[in-house]
Order: sequence, then structure tokens, then C-alpha cells
Amino acid sequence: MITMRKLRKNPVIYIICALLVAGLLAFIPMISMVHGSGDSGWNQSGDVPQDPLHRLPASPEEAHRRLLERKISWPEAAAQGGEFQASGVSAGTLRIAIPYDTVEGFISTAGGNVKVDLYQSDGTTLKQSVTETAGDDGWFKADLSAGDIVSGDKVKVTDLSGGAPVTVDCTLTGAVDFANDRVSGTTVGGNQVMACIVAPSTYYADVPPGVAQAQVAAGPAGAFILDFAGLDLRTGDAALMFSTDAAGNAVMDVAAGSGSGLVVYPQYDEALGYYVPGTALTVTADTHSRNVTTFKDGFFEAWFSDYDIEDGVNISCNMGGTRSITVRDVSAKCDPANNRVEGTAPANRDIRVTMDPYGTPVVYETQSDSSGSFAVDLGTRYTATGTDVYNVTWYDEDGDAVVYEFQTFSWYLAEGCTLGDNFDTFVLVQNPGTEEAGVTLSF
Repeated sequence: MITMRKLRKNPVIYIICALLVAGLLAFIPMISMVHGSGDSGWNQSGDVPQDPLHRLPASPEEAHRRLLERKISWPEAAAQGGEFQASGVSAGTLRIAIPYDTVEGFISTAGGNVKVDLYQSDGTTLKQSVTETAGDDGWFKADLSAGDIVSGDKVKVTDLSGGAPVTVDCTLTGAVDFANDRVSGTTVGGNQVMACIVAPSTYYADVPPGVAQAQVAAGPAGAFILDFAGLDLRTGDAALMFSTDAAGNAVMDVAAGSGSGLVVYPQYDEALGYYVPGTALTVTADTHSRNVTTFKDGFFEAWFSDYDIEDGVNISCNMGGTRSITVRDVSAKCDPANNRVEGTAPANRDIRVTMDPYGTPVVYETQSDSSGSFAVDLGTRYTATGTDVYNVTWYDEDGDAVVYEFQTFSWYLAEGCTLGDNFDTFVLVQNPGTEEAGVTLSF
């Protein structure tokens, strides 16, 4: 959005400002960017959404790197602060990630040694023991992949400088019930359980927050049900579960459907999703293929670094039988003036629009009509600012998905006015790119 106000200023100063602004506008590629608009050459040239605030991956290589460095943000993680106390494990700081076989936390001895023991559920059969040196702030992280943390195991952490050891019960299981939009499972009786939904539109973002969150106290026997009635859970969605004991120590695990969907990001030349952990898969893009194995959390990624995934390319994967989806482009624009997103996608498809996927995502569900058009009124849940990042995901009849990322730019002119009869004001906007750009001028 471009705005201008009339203010009394020196005409000479205004002429200089106007020339500077005109020069700036001449080099702005787009005021409102539209991607995947049907020009099959845009992806071949490596064109991905360019975000001046660096929220989006700037290239397929960076997108791939983000997936390799996926991070989990623990909700309300206890912070180590204040002066060091007597030797021991700092209360409520232990974080145990079952899928990643890691244990981290704080001890109160700066630079001290900490011993981490992994036991089977009986509490006596030792699976692995490691000793780590904590940092100057007392933080440590231990890799227990050789022992393989599973639900029901127990982790014992000891500050070797002294103090009582702390033992955490790692019981945590869960599953996504797509039919009833809920996540259910078991943990230690009475523990607080939170689940954060990871959707295809947030695969490249750290979670939480995810696109939705729910929290509940497990029953005495450890059973829990988390209701996500406000979100239509779909294949391709997964739930990151966090179980926190009375002391504040937390255990994390991932719940996904056994037949979760295939997700394609054409802009990053990647096909990804969730399936049964440890399964060997072959992902094919037309005649090009990648052999991958799902990680312990069930996630997989196939990056076609030497092939451009674009409109018309068929992506398939042997997930409990062959699943496939043919990529079709999407166009979209976000109009801050009307707080609305509209565009075109394949006809008669379920559509998800996710605003701010790299920050605090807000999801809208809609459908494209018989011509492929769709529109979402953002309402009071999200206010478009003109510098928005948003994703549009469309689903086929099997629940497989294609995701496109978009953004908008808003620029503001210098203030000023024209005086006398010998000076005219011009607003110059140039699009040096090859794709159509939508521009709105407001005065």
C-alpha cells in the first residue's frame, strides 16, 4: 500500500525527495508479489519468494538446510536464572526428546560433569550411560541414541559435583484421530500434556506454537484426550506432544497417522510428510526418484536438487500403497485494505490459508469453486499489515497436499506537497520482472 499526505514543505527539498522515491520505486521488483501464477518458467529459474525480513527460506538449498536443522521449541521451558544453588540438578529444567534421543537441562555447577543414565521401564536394566560437561551456565545436552529412548524408559540425571539425582519417567504415547479431530494417548498419571499441531504449511517453522495447541491434565491412569474441534485435522498433520511432571521436567514425542499424507513444496523442489518411523520410501517426481527413510519421529524429506518441480509434475510415494499428486499452480494476493486473501487453485479443492506461518500461525479453511477461485475474509483473528507472509495449501481427494508460499510488500512515499504552477508530482512504479504484479496506490 502506498500512502501520501499533503504537508507544507520547501519545494526544493520536496523535489529531491520525489526524485529519491522515484528512483527507489524503479528498482522495487513487486509491490504485491504473486507466485505460482501459471508461468512455468518461474520455478526453473530458481525463483522463490524473496523476503526482506528473512522469514522465508531464500532458496531450495536453504529450505533443505532448515529441515536438516529442525528445532523443537519447548513450551514454557524453565529458565536457569539467579545465583547458583547447592550442587545438584536444577529443578524442572530437564527436557527429554524421545524421537531425537536427547536429554538436556541445567545443573547448578558451572562447567561441572553430569551423568545421564537411561534405564528400561523396570528402572534397573541400564541401556546407556553417558557423562557430559556442562557449560558455564550449567546447561548440558546428552545424546542417548545408542540406547534408544522409548516410551516407558526412565532417565536418571546426576550432577557429579553432588546433590540428589533426578529421575524422569518417559512414558508418553499418542495418535492422531483425524475423523474426530483429536489427539489421544497415555503418559504418567496426573502429568500436564500439551500438543502442538504441525501442518504442511509450517513444516519449515520451529514448533511450538504450531497451527493449534491444546492442553489437558492426564487422568490418574495416564490417559489423555486433546480436542482440536476448531481445526479440521488432515493427513499430513502431526502432533508434537509435551508431557510435564509436577516438578516441571518435560518429555516430548510425536504423534502422526500411520498413513499420513504426501506434501509437495514446488518452490523448494521438495516432497515431504510423515509416515511410520523407520520405513524405507521411494519418492518419485516424474522419472526422477529419491530413496529416503523416515526418521524416528516419522518425518521424511525428498529434495530434488537437480530437478524442478513445477506445474504438471506428478509426485508419488509408496506409503502403504502408492500415493500420488499432480502439482498445479496457485495464485494469491493479500489485500490489507479489505483484510482479505483471494486467489485461484485447482477447482473444487479443500484449501488452507495459513497467515504468519513462521510466527504465530492462523489457519483458515475454505474451498475453491468450480472455476478454482477462493477467498478468505481474515476477520478479527488476523489483521493484514501489507508485509505479510502466508501459505496456501490445496488438498486432493486422498488428502495429499501442495503448498505455495506468498508475501506482500507495502511501501510509503516521502511526505510533501507541490507549490506554484510549474511543478507536477509523478508516482513512478516499474516492474522489471517477467511475472505480473498487482499494485494498489492509495492517496
